[in-house]
Amino acid sequence: MSINWTPWKLLFAIVFAAVTFALLYPVKGQQHSNPWLMTWINHGCCVTSDCCFEITEQDVQSLGNLAWRIKASGQVLPQTGFSPDGRWYRCACDSINGKWVVHPTALTRCLYVPRFGS
Repeated sequence: MSINWTPWKLLFAIVFAAVTFALLYPVKGQQHSNPWLMTWINHGCCVTSDCCFEITEQDVQSLGNLAWRIKASGQVLPQTGFSPDGRWYRCACDSINGKWVVHPTALTRCLYVPRFGS
């Protein structure tokens, strides 16, 4: 059985191949300063924008029921998960003039806390 390669079928095959390639191979310019974080932090947390960083327990306030207040911004959010190394991590940055900027009052997208008692 042979495929009749009309111009539209050929164009569709080329576009499909290009999109598949783009999705499977990350852009080399998006490298994190701490590649280890990329192995376990949810990529929706701005990890590719270098917005995830270590914080201390003093930077947050427990509100109970796995909810936390970020002291610098006042933002309240549930924890995203547990960190594998027993440290605190906050993923927070804002897009300013087309660039991701980390600053104390930036929107926190994810918060990873130590697993206490382990």
